[in-house]
Amino acid sequence: TKMIYYKVVIIYNRLIEESLSCSSLKGQRNVIIFDNSREEFIYNNKMISEYYGFEYITYHSNIGISRAYNKVIEYIKKSTTEYYVSWFDDDTIISEEYFKAMEIHIQNGTYDLLAPIVKDNEGILSPSYMLMGFYPRRLRNFNVKKKNLTAINSGLCVSWKVYQKLNYNEQLFLDYVDHVFINNAKNEGFSIHIVNTVITQNFSETTQNEIEQIKSRFEIYSKDFLNAYRKVLAKIFLLIRAIKRSFKYKTFSFIEIVWRNLK
Repeated sequence: TKMIYYKVVIIYNRLIEESLSCSSLKGQRNVIIFDNSREEFIYNNKMISEYYGFEYITYHSNIGISRAYNKVIEYIKKSTTEYYVSWFDDDTIISEEYFKAMEIHIQNGTYDLLAPIVKDNEGILSPSYMLMGFYPRRLRNFNVKKKNLTAINSGLCVSWKVYQKLNYNEQLFLDYVDHVFINNAKNEGFSIHIVNTVITQNFSETTQNEIEQIKSRFEIYSKDFLNAYRKVLAKIFLLIRAIKRSFKYKTFSFIEIVWRNLK
């Protein structure tokens, strides 16, 4: 069978025409859009996908990121056995160089997970290293031990071999899905490699100002974090993060959220 290289965007409550990732993928082959949006986006996104020749999947609601990834893999497995998948959030700027670099590595077939350099407005966001096993920190340089290396899923390119053994943890709705997956992949003996190509991430979180949105986002984060890491140290870390947030936004809500989820 011929190796197929898929490019997958998980889109959430936005139109394909407004997604930086989808714009970057026009003209690419084997593009899959998985739509976690509300109903009012779906009709338009489905039509635009057909227009661009993208494959389109939706379950007509937000089923969470881990389930979305697993559904895409199930879908791919129906039509092919040997493949690579590059995953993208809907707000990533992807260059032609990225695809060229990945295709060279795919042809060589040496590595199971290929992580590009992802930049955001603060510098290099990914790859990063895991401090104490649960705290992703930014890298100052790339000579980090492979056992501590982690990466975000946007831009990550993964071999079918990994998906023969692993899927994504569906207890996690949104956060830490990628870090837990990479850790499991490394534990299974799969190899991860940093590819010297840059993509740019535009984070919506940094511009979110409404306190209610920030609180509900923190609620999801707390649940996912505690589903991923149960060590005492991890819980203390989460509580400190909540206290800092509470000071910043002058409300006890963040501490209450963590306290509730710790019970």
